[in-house]
Amino acid sequence: MFVGASPNLTSATALLLALAALADAAFTPANLSCLHLVLLLPAVACLATWARRKPLPDGGKEQDLPRLLGRRCAVATPLEESGKEARAKTAPGSSQGPASCQEDPFRWSFIPSTGTNRSHGVYEQETELCHLRMFVMGRPVHDQQRDADGDFPSAWHFEGRKRKWEVRMQLRFKQLPKGPLFLGLEYTTYQHLSAFVRRAEALIVASVSRIMGPVYKSPGDDPAEMGGAEAEPPCAAVPVYAFDQLIVSDVGAEPDITSSFEGLGWLRADGLAAYRKQVEATVGSPSFDKVYTLCTWSVSQMIDTINWTVGIPGGLRMDATRLAGAPPTIAVLYELADSEGSKHEAPQTETRHLISRKCYYARFAYWSAKRPPQADHLHKVLQIQDAPLEESVEKDADSRWASSRWLAGFSRILCCVSPRD
Repeated sequence: MFVGASPNLTSATALLLALAALADAAFTPANLSCLHLVLLLPAVACLATWARRKPLPDGGKEQDLPRLLGRRCAVATPLEESGKEARAKTAPGSSQGPASCQEDPFRWSFIPSTGTNRSHGVYEQETELCHLRMFVMGRPVHDQQRDADGDFPSAWHFEGRKRKWEVRMQLRFKQLPKGPLFLGLEYTTYQHLSAFVRRAEALIVASVSRIMGPVYKSPGDDPAEMGGAEAEPPCAAVPVYAFDQLIVSDVGAEPDITSSFEGLGWLRADGLAAYRKQVEATVGSPSFDKVYTLCTWSVSQMIDTINWTVGIPGGLRMDATRLAGAPPTIAVLYELADSEGSKHEAPQTETRHLISRKCYYARFAYWSAKRPPQADHLHKVLQIQDAPLEESVEKDADSRWASSRWLAGFSRILCCVSPRD
């Protein structure tokens, strides 16, 4: 026998060997393959049951392997802690909160990448155009119980609100924009859209236009048909007054980006016409001595960045990949060169939002660990060469989880011969 082996593993291995020997000794080669399969099925079921179980490090009760692989605790927080107690630990002005073991699947990264970022953390980037500070927060829409209990950072902010996420940016210009700014999305793969998806897209654009203002939407150019000319990526963009909140502060007097913004600045919800006028007057005449805090959340009820779906008016939801292509998706804040060229010379007749015409003040890619992008595609989008260790670990964990789920399904099919818990 095997010294130090688990009793379940030892007996399963012995069963495999015994069944294989019996099949070889008792049956002809013509029937051998079928008999091996029939006789090995119960043994595989035993191995599947063993593979799904793993002793806890402290010697406690056994748990399912998928749960161990799928949960990583950065900070130990009692799982039995009530939602009220958890919310009490998270106060406005702090990016730290109840660190649930089942962490938020949302991921994002600046482009070019400086690392994988998470929700509820403050991250900064310095470019030749601006100093940028960002804070992304969201509710765990993939876990209704945690959402209901308020067992997540920034629960104080989302309580009583319908929004699913909120993105906050603080900009201090180092180079002043000469033209209007746009808030937009760029899709990282080109694809031909079916008639159904085109119709759904038209409904979504119409809905977003009512919420955020006029939408520029392009299916993009097929790179295979461009003959070496620059292709416009599939994209969508709205004017800068599509942001839901604007706060203008003197340098050093800007609000804590993780705090409550109640009563600060201007809100689009207070009246679009007045808000648009204020934003265009303020951002249209920017200053080096001001910090501009911009927040967006209104389309969060439509765009589910964790489950990777898009809402269609009427209550339906569609897989986001059918509309936006393969993840990740890129979010951008940019100035577009006019016909005379505020940064790049462009033909007088050019109306496309080409990358060469864009002057990026913020550009970041986002994705969900529940629907992760292909590693090589992600690295290309993020402009990195080597796979980050974290992504490699997550990919390996996902692979092992998938294998254990397959074994678990196999064992349920053979439940009549599998040991029961």
